[in-house]
Amino acid sequence: MGALSRYLEKRFGMPTRHIVNPLGVASVGTTATKLLNNNPDRLMLLIINLSANVLYVGFESDVSNTKGIYLVSRGGHLVLVADEDGELVGQEIWVVGSDTATTLYCVVTEAS
Repeated sequence: MGALSRYLEKRFGMPTRHIVNPLGVASVGTTATKLLNNNPDRLMLLIINLSANVLYVGFESDVSNTKGIYLVSRGGHLVLVADEDGELVGQEIWVVGSDTATTLYCVVTEAS
């Protein structure tokens, strides 16, 4: 076990693992798409907008340009950590792009 693994285990009190794009979603269009299921074992998450489009992130299936967290193009990101953001980290996450082929990258850390 490396120092980083020991640090995370000490911080969260349990072993962890990271998963890239858990539901296989790497691109979305203008229809809301579920990015992450509800997961009470999720401790951290990172979502990065890789595209030239805007990406909106929300906690409900009706996420939109008027009801979502705005992630700017080419690097806009959202980080949620359990000890700072509470139970939001484990909630279902939905995304929608401002246009077709809005690419993203998602990494989660959860209890293993």
